[in-house]
Amino acid sequence: MYRRLVTLTAILMTAAATSWSALPAERASADTIPAISIGDVAVSEGTETARKVSLPIVLSHPSASPVSVQYRIAPETASADTDFDDRDGRLFTIQFNPNASGVTAVVKYVSVTVLPDSIDESDETFHVTLSDPLGATVNRGVGVGTIRDDDPIGPGFLATVSDQSIVEGDLASRSVKFLVSLSQRAPATVSLYYSIVALSATANSDVAVTTMPRRLTFTRGSSGFTPISKTISVSVKADDLSEGNETFAIVLSNPSVGVLLADATGIGTIVDDEPIRRPLMGAAVTWPTLSLDSSYADVAGRRFDIVTPENEMKWDATEPSRGVYTFARSDAIVKFATEHGQAVHGHALAWHSQNPAWLTNGSFTRSELISILTDHIDTVATRYRGAVTVWDVVNEPIGDDALLRPSVWSQGIGSDYLDIAFHAARAADPTAKLYVNDYNIEYAGPKADAMYTLVAGMVSRGVPIDGVGFQTHTFPGWTTAESLGTQFSRYTALGLDVAVTELDVRVPVPASAASLSAQAATYQSVVDACIAAIRCTGITTWGFTDAHSWIPAVFPGFGAALPWDATYQPKPAYFVLEPYLRN
Repeated sequence: MYRRLVTLTAILMTAAATSWSALPAERASADTIPAISIGDVAVSEGTETARKVSLPIVLSHPSASPVSVQYRIAPETASADTDFDDRDGRLFTIQFNPNASGVTAVVKYVSVTVLPDSIDESDETFHVTLSDPLGATVNRGVGVGTIRDDDPIGPGFLATVSDQSIVEGDLASRSVKFLVSLSQRAPATVSLYYSIVALSATANSDVAVTTMPRRLTFTRGSSGFTPISKTISVSVKADDLSEGNETFAIVLSNPSVGVLLADATGIGTIVDDEPIRRPLMGAAVTWPTLSLDSSYADVAGRRFDIVTPENEMKWDATEPSRGVYTFARSDAIVKFATEHGQAVHGHALAWHSQNPAWLTNGSFTRSELISILTDHIDTVATRYRGAVTVWDVVNEPIGDDALLRPSVWSQGIGSDYLDIAFHAARAADPTAKLYVNDYNIEYAGPKADAMYTLVAGMVSRGVPIDGVGFQTHTFPGWTTAESLGTQFSRYTALGLDVAVTELDVRVPVPASAASLSAQAATYQSVVDACIAAIRCTGITTWGFTDAHSWIPAVFPGFGAALPWDATYQPKPAYFVLEPYLRN
């Protein structure tokens, strides 16, 4: 198949709304006109005499019933030798069905006919109009595009942008997340540009967007091109209550010629009168399971923003003999995350557990232990500089007695081993976020107070700590949104990020329907607390399927702690997380 590229210029009419009284009975009894717009990102593809035009049409739906709308494609250029055959300018009907969010986006593909090109003529333009079924033109329903039929035609490829762009942030900015996919028809390596385009062209548009394109590079593997997930910031202006929500599009273009690519647009809406936050969702994974269980790898790669290696970056896995490093499994997880557009949460650079025998049984002086600690952190963190976005620099420094936990580090170096570790991690990777991570600090108590005292002291001394990880291994009802939110606020007041890093909610097994319902309520409490805390960066579950969970081996009689059951079927807790998972 051959493709013809089309470049579009946004023209959205802003005339006063007209009555919809002429619509048939199916429109229900809405008193206000639905706001309809056509995104000017239509693209045509096909042969030398036929094009397929894609029209992103957005309906801001005010009623609970379907609405039927007609649209027409017609030539804009009135020349005797027009390339556009106006016989294809007939009316077509499109029906919008109700949507829970009140906003529906439909992309229609319509074939049009073009005549052979004449070298001395200019490109031909066309326009699209919307009307109700009785023929009245709908305000704001016009888009204009161009048939560039004197461009060379060659083998094309498809690039698609998901229409589930997520908008989050405060009242001044949003982070827009979208997924870009590429077809197998592309060459082995493809670079594209992407940019954000405002679709609402009102005088007081809230969308303040940059037009500077940014580059995406795809490399084809054995199973095709891996989709790339991107998150970028969009500035928005202060809200005016008299205006509606603003729409935008993600547009892809070819870096060499700057024209649009087929199907390369995604539509989203700036809901700027509602602060919206979406915590990043993560899961701890293990490499043996990723490599052997295809169902596990599929869910891990598709549904999460972040992956945490469960064991592959711990000391016994990376430096089993002094000065001898093994990175095969940790490299494999980083490669998996990169291929799936995911961030990596590194776990952990210093811990009291899972240390090799040469370290725990050695007779080292304080200076030797400092050298061992800093050399290890420098080697591991430098290797993954730019790939690991967050490090658990020190894991579980506080014991259950609310005192500094005895370990090879605290006993061999002293309490300042945390400061030394964090300074070493910052020197090894100046950009990664550096966390201290612990359990049973999600609610008030001596251990939570001891952790706060420890962290506040580090901040006062200028130690480069960026955040606190709350493991949140818990029972139904044990962790509430209020208790977790209170603990979050203590650290955010210090200017630090917080995150839920190892969430699971164990119940007696076999699990009853009542216990799974209570479990889901606890998951909901954690989500509510994270969304309410503006500096809560995300929620990571420790595993995601009961088929591969640490709980039964460590807590006999308990299990079923994760959102998916052992056969990868969703449990009630899954549906709490589902609105925030990658699609």
